[in-house]
Amino acid sequence: MRIGPPMFHIYRIFSAAAFAVIGIMTCECLPAMASSLDLSAQPPDLSAGYLNVTYDATTGTLSAVGWPMSFNEGGNPPEHASIVGGNYDLTADLTQSGLPVSGSLKITGTIPGLASSGTLLTGQLQLSQSGFGFQSPQAIQQSGSGDIFEFVFNVTGGDLAPYYQGKASVILDAWCSGFNGSFTTSFAASPYLSVADNSAVVPEPSTAILLLTALALGLPASASRWRHM
Repeated sequence: MRIGPPMFHIYRIFSAAAFAVIGIMTCECLPAMASSLDLSAQPPDLSAGYLNVTYDATTGTLSAVGWPMSFNEGGNPPEHASIVGGNYDLTADLTQSGLPVSGSLKITGTIPGLASSGTLLTGQLQLSQSGFGFQSPQAIQQSGSGDIFEFVFNVTGGDLAPYYQGKASVILDAWCSGFNGSFTTSFAASPYLSVADNSAVVPEPSTAILLLTALALGLPASASRWRHM
């Protein structure tokens, strides 16, 4: 079947969209380079400390285990300055190129003044390049901070879940871990010096969806311009 001018023009646009989406999917399969997610700690914010941070290159498991410290709804100082009888448990399985394979977050304890079942927040790691990030050793040296690892979890439950609106970001500051930018080598942070901020995040639309939406909105205008040529 011969494609006429109007249909050919639309066909070319959809072909370009298809190849662009394939390109995006291909890029997501490439090895990840050191890239920060540019997360920021903001209310609601649950702070955790005294974390034992380890990474086992044999299993590809990064873990941070310690205690939740305080919960801030937006006040200064935090409205809830203590969390009683809790545990902080973050686990992420990574490829050697730093891509997330699986992961979970579980924070337990009770907060005086808030009704609590004993489970404060649970989540599953977002499995995409936007679910895990880390700074290069060069960036860490320039900032003078610890080794920074970033996570985005899909919230699955817990008494604090309503504060997080479906997403929780974690900024893990692992002091003196020996991380050299590679996940082919095991490392461990100095015990009890590492901290984590657990904040709410606003989910962003997929890049592919944005691209297709923009192209779809442009189709009527393109067709109109062709008719008036």
